[in-house]
Amino acid sequence: MTGTLADVPAYGPKRRERLLRLPIGELGGWHMVAVCGTCRQERIVHISDLVLRYGPGPTLAQIAPRLRCAHQQCRQPAIKLRLRNRFPVHPGPALIDVVLIDRRPAPR
Repeated sequence: MTGTLADVPAYGPKRRERLLRLPIGELGGWHMVAVCGTCRQERIVHISDLVLRYGPGPTLAQIAPRLRCAHQQCRQPAIKLRLRNRFPVHPGPALIDVVLIDRRPAPR
């Protein structure tokens, strides 16, 4: 089951799981912030660019593992991936900022 953006709860434990199951075509105005696992660089990925590349049907869970660092020498997968409905500095509706993936090593 994929669902629509209207099916995603505003808060709560099911939010992340439901967002991961959404087709990327439902999130056209949103973006993701990916943090590289090797060089720690942040990359902004606009969902609309992913729709152009993969089509509107794949889910966030299917797309997330494909994201790689933008630096040609690196190209490693993201260790942290956040989904946002807008940039924090821009006015607009309430900021939605959900961590989709967090594979950072635990602090010692």
